[in-house]
Amino acid sequence: MNRPVPDMSGPADGDHAFTLWLGRRLHGMYGDVAREPIPDSLLQIVRNIEDKDTSD
Repeated sequence: MNRPVPDMSGPADGDHAFTLWLGRRLHGMYGDVAREPIPDSLLQIVRNIEDKDTSD
């Protein structure tokens, strides 16, 4: 007998207020950091990994 699969695409109603609160707090604490440009050295590392993955 097949049981329905619960929809896990979003937070449960009881968790919605907490999710909003947490998102706002994290944005307030780390928003400036998230807007900083990614260092060229890190971008180069990512490009090297991507190039290696596509050449295999």
